[in-house]
Amino acid sequence: INAEYMGNFSGSMQSAWTWLWGSISHLSEATRPPFACVFPEHWAASVGLLVIAAIPYLLLGGFFFLCDCGVITCLESRRIQPNPKSPRSAADFVKCLAGTISAQLFVLLPVVLFVFMPLFEWRVPGVLTSVLVVPPWHVVCGHVLVSAIVNDTIFYWLHRLFHSKPLFFLHKKHHEFRAPFAWASEHASIPEFLLVDAVPVFVGPLLLGSHIFSVSVWVLLRLVYTIEVPVQKRCCRR
Repeated sequence: INAEYMGNFSGSMQSAWTWLWGSISHLSEATRPPFACVFPEHWAASVGLLVIAAIPYLLLGGFFFLCDCGVITCLESRRIQPNPKSPRSAADFVKCLAGTISAQLFVLLPVVLFVFMPLFEWRVPGVLTSVLVVPPWHVVCGHVLVSAIVNDTIFYWLHRLFHSKPLFFLHKKHHEFRAPFAWASEHASIPEFLLVDAVPVFVGPLLLGSHIFSVSVWVLLRLVYTIEVPVQKRCCRR
């Protein structure tokens, strides 16, 4: 790979990240509650990760929502499940979206703020004060790859565990919609949402002591994958 090209790429990534985190910092200052004033870096990083996770969830999920509504038809021929056993209604979409956003704001955000961010600060002291310095691209790629392997391993076994008879009552909510759609990817009970969906995502970055930029890239890619899986569309023609 051309060294000059990679240098330009790294510079562009640094500029884009500086702009994005600057915007997130302004947002976090405007929304910071009184109890978060004693650890503003934790609050800013927590809000930042939530915003970065919300981007694919709302935008990509919204695109597939328009596909489900028939507004966008370019993917209709690729549908795996042409005749859903349980048709989806507008109420299904609203119920799922409202429930997931509520879980992210009132469950995930406090857990990230009070648990994961202190753990990140303990694992790599000063990591939240050097947020604007983007790590080398090969470090970012390596951390994302390891985080993906760790996440998939933990998620697989926890998911199987929640399918067992003693715990299926906690997993049943995830199968509420017989015809899956993008926003239903995170439709789950609170225990499952935390233990199966959230915790595996952060284990890899915590073990590696990843930079917030690497964590953000990983969270973004993980959400894109999470949203695409239940859409029931083929990625390519056979």
